[in-house]
Amino acid sequence: MAIDPAIFQQIVGVFQTDLDEQLESFTDALLILENPATPSADYESAFADAMRSAHSIKGGAKGLGLKPI
Repeated sequence: MAIDPAIFQQIVGVFQTDLDEQLESFTDALLILENPATPSADYESAFADAMRSAHSIKGGAKGLGLKPI
């Protein structure tokens, strides 16, 4: 079943907005993870945040049929 190109572009726009937010969250988490002074509880939380962001990006891209990188 083909999707209307205009609707697809709207969906891509939503994905791009979410992608920007997820990349910001992922970057913030990585900055916490690379700090050796990070307490273990914060480290665990940052690790979970990074994995959640990566999973969201992957799922959104797959939903749009984008090629894996």
